[in-house]
Amino acid sequence: MILFDQAGAGARSATMLVPPLQLQPFVEHVWLQWEAAVPVGQCWRIPPDASPYLIFTVWKSATHDFHARCMLVGSCSGFLDIPVHDRVFTCGIRLRPGVLPLLTRLPAFELTNGAMTAEEAFGARGRRLLQQLGELTAWDQAPRRMARFLRDELREYGSFQPLPIHRAGSVCDLAEVVGCSTRTLRHRVAQQIGFAPKLWLRIERLHRVLMLSMSRQRPWSDIATHCGFADQAHMVREFTDLLGESPTAWSGRSPFLPANEIVVSG
Repeated sequence: MILFDQAGAGARSATMLVPPLQLQPFVEHVWLQWEAAVPVGQCWRIPPDASPYLIFTVWKSATHDFHARCMLVGSCSGFLDIPVHDRVFTCGIRLRPGVLPLLTRLPAFELTNGAMTAEEAFGARGRRLLQQLGELTAWDQAPRRMARFLRDELREYGSFQPLPIHRAGSVCDLAEVVGCSTRTLRHRVAQQIGFAPKLWLRIERLHRVLMLSMSRQRPWSDIATHCGFADQAHMVREFTDLLGESPTAWSGRSPFLPANEIVVSG
């Protein structure tokens, strides 16, 4: 998620967009990111995430030629270190958890910790999308082109109701809210999200921690209590397991506070 990437450094150079109304049941947000000053060889750390993404990137090769790709990215069960120094432009669409099978007609677990090119995912339609993106006269037109593509791909689904993860504190809670057994829930979450319900709950709680820590003003002990950890030590263990480093080390990755400018996509 661009808001959390590299402890908020990603959001600093991004413009956040609200998706068109007809896509809001399926899309959480859209972002544009122009070239960031990142030294060669330095990676950005990306948190685990239950959401899939449609991402269009333009990068410059060693010969200074421009190249473009459009990828459909599955859910991620752990942190990733991604080199971004050669990127010139990125347009990303964060889909809501559970939307991936609607687009691919495949269970989500087949793309967990993986990605497909647009052509692999959508065939000739995906190839045409990449061609149209490459023909844009200005890259900031990419969100509208990608939104139209998703609107067409999701046209047969009048509405979409994601699993109510925010109403549950445990797997049993989520099963009760959904109205099924824990065994059925595990199957549904694997099919729709791509991993086990318990891991999904852990990742969602980590995201709450990251969101509260963005201001750099609340003490970690308060954040731990607010997010339902037994104590700060419990939060640190969980944080380190999912993000590979302590909360303090993570927050030190970016000296910036995130930009929160939101504009409406046309």
